[in-house]
Amino acid sequence: MTLTAIPAAGAIVRGGVFAALMNERMPVSVRKSADQALATASTVLQNVTGLVLPVAAGAVYDGEVDVAAVCSSGSTEDVKYGFTFPSGAVLDFFPIGPATSVTAGSGDGEFTARIAASSGSTTTSHGVVASSVSTNTVIRFRLTMGSTAGNLQLQAAQLNSGANTITIRVGSKMTMCQVG
Repeated sequence: MTLTAIPAAGAIVRGGVFAALMNERMPVSVRKSADQALATASTVLQNVTGLVLPVAAGAVYDGEVDVAAVCSSGSTEDVKYGFTFPSGAVLDFFPIGPATSVTAGSGDGEFTARIAASSGSTTTSHGVVASSVSTNTVIRFRLTMGSTAGNLQLQAAQLNSGANTITIRVGSKMTMCQVG
């Protein structure tokens, strides 16, 4: 997908061109409006409600997900995140978050240099702690679309199947901007 050309300095910018430039280059963002409990005793990824954005065929997007999670008790379940996106697209993502089996106040964190995914089966795993303490994971990404439009959807699940509930917290968000 080709972006609208920016007019030369001093040129008149017509309304349609201005609207196209704004739509193509302005970041779009979605935010969770309610907590979401993930399925217990399951490591199967499920959609994180509200953290989905439309993507155009042939486009390139840069973006970021900032997701907060908490575990009802203990921290052995931990959490994994993944994405679904149209076939033919490639997603490079760079997660930063708490190390698995993290404990509150320990300061253990992980940075993954790059994960490349051409399907929704690639995930990143991070720790969560119990009770009211949210642990945040930030996932920066570049999505290079193929010839099929669709949606970019964040997914999550327990890393280790267990009885404790992992909740994705209200206010978690996804933001992206078309860059090509």
